[in-house]
Amino acid sequence: MSIDRVSSHLSAGSAGPGNQAQAAKASGTWRGRGLALAPAGTAQAVLLAQQMAGQGLPLVPARDLGTRRASAESSFRSIPTGEIFRRAPTMGINLAAVRSGARAILSGNFKSSGKGSAGSRYLALQCAASCLDDDATDAEVTAWLTDTGGDKTQGEKPRSPQELLEQFRQAVGDSEQFEEFLETVLAGLDITPDDAKDFAEKLRNERHDDQKVLKLLREAQRIPSLHGADKQAERIRLRQKIQEEIREFERSNEGPAVLAHFNAAPVAEGLAEPQTFLQQYAELVSKERSFAETVKLLLRQGPLEALEALLKNMKAALGQDLEAATPSRDTRWLGAVLTHLGNAIVSSSMIDAVKDLVGLIRRRQESGKDRKKKRGQAADSDDEEESKGDDKRILKGAGHVAGR
Repeated sequence: MSIDRVSSHLSAGSAGPGNQAQAAKASGTWRGRGLALAPAGTAQAVLLAQQMAGQGLPLVPARDLGTRRASAESSFRSIPTGEIFRRAPTMGINLAAVRSGARAILSGNFKSSGKGSAGSRYLALQCAASCLDDDATDAEVTAWLTDTGGDKTQGEKPRSPQELLEQFRQAVGDSEQFEEFLETVLAGLDITPDDAKDFAEKLRNERHDDQKVLKLLREAQRIPSLHGADKQAERIRLRQKIQEEIREFERSNEGPAVLAHFNAAPVAEGLAEPQTFLQQYAELVSKERSFAETVKLLLRQGPLEALEALLKNMKAALGQDLEAATPSRDTRWLGAVLTHLGNAIVSSSMIDAVKDLVGLIRRRQESGKDRKKKRGQAADSDDEEESKGDDKRILKGAGHVAGR
């Protein structure tokens, strides 16, 4: 694909957010009947919708970001803990910090939860909200928020109380493993050496009583008991407070960038450099750009040969962002830009393929003229084999063009 051909689409008349015709209406009569013309640009909008669907982009409802966020806020739904634990490492966020922040929030200490990065605080808020779901239990929350080590660069599935207890049983039978288990669980907690020693002794003594072990782990980490019939009012009050904090964060200066990273994380997790890709996507959607500005920014991200793959991933990330409960920004403009860019790349590739096909046809014609001048069976045999090879390449090239 030639960069000149892609650049040729960067003219002032290229479709973009600033060049779309303003909607206009007209009406009149024809043969005694009323007639109303559709707003200007309607046909283009229909065609663009078809193109977006063909390229895998979602057809987003015509609602601005404020309307969509208001709808999300009025019907707040917490993000499942599994999604939070899966996306955090992709975003470069330590799950231990997320758990620590969520524990502080559930204890009512919102200020302590903000010591880490903006992304860590946002995920801690979402994790705390998920822990307050009515169908959760104190035992499940304890298992989710107890850090027992593991690979911090990989996403996790929230462990069940049974899985946490099994890990405890394996550790308590070996003094070295038990010491490592305690160090991980108590890391970052404000606890004296004597209290830590007493805690270890209590765990050993109660190791055969699952409920008491879980209660000791919960109390040592200062995770409040919020799941009981008598705790419903407290749970509702705390949930409302957390929702207010989440809304305030999403509307802050840091919110859109963190949301862009979080919403696009499912696409990035399968890439070689997920955090680099998320940074590129966040930069791309940081403000509304023209077609030319978008292409120039994408071309700065890597070689021209990688543009088509990058465009595919960016469109997938955009789809995730637009369909999220809370989109990072009103990025519908980007869908139109990426669609036009995709069409430009397809057109350029088809032109290159046709050029190759024409070259093969000309070569075949010149070869046919040369064969008439040649004499001898050996020469005819060689020409015949060369002709068959050209025939295959021509058919392959024709199929390639037709397939596009």
